[in-house]
Amino acid sequence: MSEIMNDPILAAGEAWKAVQESRAAQPQDEVVDPLTEKEAIEWVQRWVTEDEDVDITERRTVEEMIDDLEDAGEYRTTDVAGARFRQIVSEYAPNAPRKLIPSELASLAESGVVYQDDGFWVTDLCRGCGKFGSKTCCGQVDAVPVARTDGKTLTARGRQLVGLDPLPPKIRTPEERAEALQNDPLWSKFRGVGELQGEGTPKMYVENFLPEGVTLICGLPKEGKSWLALALAKALTSGKQLFGQYRF
Repeated sequence: MSEIMNDPILAAGEAWKAVQESRAAQPQDEVVDPLTEKEAIEWVQRWVTEDEDVDITERRTVEEMIDDLEDAGEYRTTDVAGARFRQIVSEYAPNAPRKLIPSELASLAESGVVYQDDGFWVTDLCRGCGKFGSKTCCGQVDAVPVARTDGKTLTARGRQLVGLDPLPPKIRTPEERAEALQNDPLWSKFRGVGELQGEGTPKMYVENFLPEGVTLICGLPKEGKSWLALALAKALTSGKQLFGQYRF
């Protein structure tokens, strides 16, 4: 026990284990001390020491260390900013492996614009203006994936983020969409059948029944749609009255 108390790294490790084991048993309203920068440094140093004895494929990645520090800070509260957690890991675990990430996103991951969420590389996107990388903006902000699971390929949003594809257009509000629709030239150019025909009356292929244009024959199964279409075809090709009625 005296050896543990004299070694700050081992002491920090024991403290971290104690926190992890007591989380489930602690009441929700129990007050815990905020996570300090000194503790964060000690934890990273302990992780590095532990990983020296394991294969590199099993060592903690940079992203896992940052996530653990941020989770602990969220649970215990902390005055240490997320950017400082990344600096601590970079400074005290310089040789820690990184999760595979497309080379185009490496610098953005270093700056925190791109980060990991549930094992995916993501960034924040404002649905109002289409801006990347801001937690708060003019509209709803969502985390969108920027890299595929192979760690090498960019998603569509990832390509937009690094400038390979144009940025998505601004998402308009319902009021803006209604105004744009109202000003669409389609409304001023639309003409009725009579106007298109020229003399004021639509052209009829079967008088009082089938006008020029698109006609749909709809109904339940076995209600006679095919027989109606056959009767129309016969009237059009033979010149005889439809259904034998003079008004057609």
